[in-house]
Amino acid sequence: MFGRKKANAPPALPPAMASATETLANSPVRERGGLSLHKPQPAHPQPPSRPAVAAVRPPVAALPTAPRLPTATVTPSQGDGKVLLVGRAIALSGEIAACDKLIVEGRVSAELHRCRAIEITRTGRFSGVAEVERAEIVGRFDGELTARRMLVRASARMSGKIRYGELTVEPGAQIRGDISPLEPDVLEEERS
Repeated sequence: MFGRKKANAPPALPPAMASATETLANSPVRERGGLSLHKPQPAHPQPPSRPAVAAVRPPVAALPTAPRLPTATVTPSQGDGKVLLVGRAIALSGEIAACDKLIVEGRVSAELHRCRAIEITRTGRFSGVAEVERAEIVGRFDGELTARRMLVRASARMSGKIRYGELTVEPGAQIRGDISPLEPDVLEEERS
């Protein structure tokens, strides 16, 4: 109107040509050897297909498991017969009879009878009464210990009444209390 010129718009196409141009612009075109081929469009466009979703279960091994707790177990082993193992985080009290070997990694407060061997590891602590053939003390023992053969390691701490047939003590071990050898007749009685 007031001195302004309209922007030059492209000339209007006849309706038949306009729809053909629109169809060409919206259709996928394949070129082959310089020729353009048009792929026909379906009458009703389908929504893109979605892959079927299946319930996925993780394998059993991938499921989280509770941490394994230490236990006190009796297991047979070659040459040792019945072995009672008291794990690090275990506290056991009572009477223990007729085991071939007791291995103490945790805490035991007990009377130990008719057992062939006791082993108290570095983390182990035994308090009570024990009568055995062999004893190896690496940890702590408080009470009465009677053993035909006894090995006391450097890290061992023992207190109480200790009776032995053969005794080996490594330098650094601490023993407090009443220490005495077994009488010869007791040793002969145990051997028979």
